[in-house]
Amino acid sequence: MKPSPTIVAAAVVCGGIVGAAMVSYRAGGAVSCRTSDMTSGNTPESVETMEATQGAWIHRTRECRIGEYLVIVPADGRSGEVFLARNGQPLFFASPNLTTVLDSDGKRVLFEAGHNRPGALKDIISYTAFDPVQAAWVESNDFGADGTVDFRSTQIAGRPLKREFRVGERWLEVVARDGKDGTILDGEFMSGPEARLRLSAAETPHPGRIAPAARR
Repeated sequence: MKPSPTIVAAAVVCGGIVGAAMVSYRAGGAVSCRTSDMTSGNTPESVETMEATQGAWIHRTRECRIGEYLVIVPADGRSGEVFLARNGQPLFFASPNLTTVLDSDGKRVLFEAGHNRPGALKDIISYTAFDPVQAAWVESNDFGADGTVDFRSTQIAGRPLKREFRVGERWLEVVARDGKDGTILDGEFMSGPEARLRLSAAETPHPGRIAPAARR
């Protein structure tokens, strides 16, 4: 019921890597390309997160400045990752199984597509758009990348984040009780799987009952 951890952490990880690169470039002066360890200058916790989400290649990267853009790739050029930043802000990341696009401030993930990744959510597509009617940023997540939005988050300035998950054609809001996420269905707090089972049972016709569509 929660968004992909990659979606939540992508901007932070990108910002940490690009931030370290900008420091190295300021120190390097006129050097246009250099080989570097992108984890240098980061806390052990940040290094652990970067390694877990990006891999060991970040310890040996090739960084090149092209105008106001900074391009970062693995030094051996074999694994296929690439970071792109503009004026110190991360904009784009791609790897063999993940593509991430951020806004011009480098703080909001606008699009992310993951394919055949390790873990439960092997395939996922996420995109964020501004809804002028609600004056809200809405993030939609397609778990399984099958064309159906399964989870969405709505962020309106000054209000708590609203999270919802889909059950059939119905959207249920995520609520927290005693440190656990769940939802309210028919006045009762329950987990997401329990809500799915209850709604599925309610929509399944009784063997001896004729469905409305079949009545003439």
